[in-house]
Amino acid sequence: MSMAVNGTETGSLPLPPTPSISESGLTEVVKDEDYYLEGHYMEFEVEGYSFRLPSHAFSDESSYFAEVYNLADHGTDGGDAIKLNDVSRSDFYCLLKVVCPPTFSLQLNLSQEEWVSVLKLSTKWKFLRLREMSKKELDKMPRVESWSLQKVSLGWQLYITSWVSEGLVELARRHDIITEEEALQIDLQIPRAACKLYRIRELEARVKKVSGREAYGIRDLTPDTGYAVYFFYWVLQLQHVTD
Repeated sequence: MSMAVNGTETGSLPLPPTPSISESGLTEVVKDEDYYLEGHYMEFEVEGYSFRLPSHAFSDESSYFAEVYNLADHGTDGGDAIKLNDVSRSDFYCLLKVVCPPTFSLQLNLSQEEWVSVLKLSTKWKFLRLREMSKKELDKMPRVESWSLQKVSLGWQLYITSWVSEGLVELARRHDIITEEEALQIDLQIPRAACKLYRIRELEARVKKVSGREAYGIRDLTPDTGYAVYFFYWVLQLQHVTD
């Protein structure tokens, strides 16, 4: 809907609140809804490094974080620094690249490793918008060979069900064998999962051998093979977490 102000068409843009006149005759200043930022500056301490940051950058993203660290009672004017003893400086710095970018840019330019750091801390502190953003950015990135294993590990740790199941399927389909090191990493997250993956790959190899197809490697999970039913039932059992 278009509006006109002093004869000028404004299009569909909403008008800001009009300052009112107080009883004393003075104009009352109205706080802008978007750019009047509440809060104050506060200090964080991470691994011996000090960070001075606006409180709104954290409280606006996570009421959980604001409550846990009592942001309302912390400030740089004589207040004590908030010590984040359970996070690394590198992970915290990656989160700040998104929450408080040091330079203006229309696009955030973070590496896969940096987005993983953002995902970890945004999950830990319930920065829900940043968690979803970092997950989407990681899903868009070019795949590297180790990503399937990382998806299983990160998905299990950070409650991303889809990554757990996708990573397991990719490992089952993969032509290359699952190495001993990879098996140990899988079992650290999901006990005996590597053993089940080995069994699934062996069953598929036997199916292919009997049917005259290539007998090495799993590259086509299909519902008509017996092991596939077992496999997907097992994956569903693992999905004890939700996105």
